[in-house]
Amino acid sequence: MELRDLIDIASDKVKKEIEENLKNALNEAQKTFEDGYNSLVREHSRKVEDFTKREKDLIDSERAKIDVENKRIIMLEREKWIDKVIEEVNKRLSNFFSEDDYKEVLENILKKYLPQEGEVIVVCNPRDTKVIKTLAKDLNVKVKVQEDNKIIGGIKIINEKDNSAKDLSLNLILSQLFEEVKPKIFEILFGGE
Repeated sequence: MELRDLIDIASDKVKKEIEENLKNALNEAQKTFEDGYNSLVREHSRKVEDFTKREKDLIDSERAKIDVENKRIIMLEREKWIDKVIEEVNKRLSNFFSEDDYKEVLENILKKYLPQEGEVIVVCNPRDTKVIKTLAKDLNVKVKVQEDNKIIGGIKIINEKDNSAKDLSLNLILSQLFEEVKPKIFEILFGGE
């Protein structure tokens, strides 16, 4: 073999080693690039997910606040309409107080609940004071009459002896009645919500 052949063989061998090294270096560079790229994509994906989650949580929080505020407003509006219904009932009751039926109701209450002995305090609306005094006199029962503008109608009886009280006022009766029929009023006014 000649020198030239030896140089060609050595040259081919070096070339193959260089090609192999370049190929390995290229593969290593590609792997490093892909790893770096994938790492960067994962990092940015995580950041996007975190940002999206924070924004979604913020939106959910705001939505919840708005829902609570809307429910509060609806409840206030419902209460306003219920108050209007109660006010209208109270206005219509004023006609009832001037009728003989109302005086008869007061008389029946006094007959049933006033003790025959001892003195009691009867608390009533100023409009009813005269009627209560007359009825008590007719029933031959001693009463002290106290006026209270807050009482719509009916009476409260306070026994001075044992300091017990019976509330037979329309305020209490109407309050209990409205609590009982409030769901039905809601259904009528607001369509069964």
